[in-house]
Amino acid sequence: MTTLPWDSDRPLDEARVRALLAARWPDLARAPVRYLAEGWDSQVYEVAGDWLFRFPKRAEVEAAYVKETALLAELTLDGVRIPAYERTGAPCDLFPYRFVGYRKIEGRSADRVDPLQVPLEPFARQVGRALTALHAFPAERARALGVTVDMESRRLPVIRQRGLARLAQVEPVLGAELTARVRAALDDPPPEYRGAPVLVHNDLLDEHLLLDAGHALTGIIDWSDAGLGDPSMDFVGLRLWSGPELVDRAIAHYGGALGDGARERIRYRALGVGMNGAVHALSTGATDDLAWTRRALELTVSR
Repeated sequence: MTTLPWDSDRPLDEARVRALLAARWPDLARAPVRYLAEGWDSQVYEVAGDWLFRFPKRAEVEAAYVKETALLAELTLDGVRIPAYERTGAPCDLFPYRFVGYRKIEGRSADRVDPLQVPLEPFARQVGRALTALHAFPAERARALGVTVDMESRRLPVIRQRGLARLAQVEPVLGAELTARVRAALDDPPPEYRGAPVLVHNDLLDEHLLLDAGHALTGIIDWSDAGLGDPSMDFVGLRLWSGPELVDRAIAHYGGALGDGARERIRYRALGVGMNGAVHALSTGATDDLAWTRRALELTVSR
């Protein structure tokens, strides 16, 4: 086996992943390895067609993997699968961080599905029930597993401050009319959540929802940002992906307590996520992302 020592200036690639897995799991020594995707925190590789392995891009992401592994071992959702990290790799000469592997969950991510093709009521029922189970997980047990209170960046005053600062950057993309509507919405924040913090996914965007060929919800992935906070945060991605009607129907099937002003907080946080997406799309020049951002913000500023 060729040794490929870690070099922080050289990105992870398929050859390095193949060597890393072969050193740890002989049954994967000859398995095909394919780069699949990456986000801000991790790279994902498909292995043997059946496994997904996630590799952190920075040292601090390791702690999120430890938390995620412990939490998902105890969490169950109502008929919706979540990753089960059956393979855990320790830091070594080939790679300096802990990494994890789980069996693939059937489905493709919702960001690759037209929401207009998804039957609203069955999907809303699945989401509402899954979020009911998630938010009912005992908060004290979540703390014991390493889950902490939600990040400061999710607080409404922070969203307003950052959103307004970014509007000037993205106005050429959004246009004057949409920019004015976004600014007016940001200038009208709802009241903060006053209830007890519950376990939330905290990043439940369309790319983390998996749908089968019949558009049923099969899985929820990427739990690195799981925290304790306002339950309405887990409806934000639905608002961005499909609009307010899906949120209303999912809430109708939700068995928890969202507190007063939940729909307003969902809408407001969706603005923050949409603004983040707009800045990122502008910086990369990705036309598909720019189109998605405009559509998401237009959905969000609508009542």
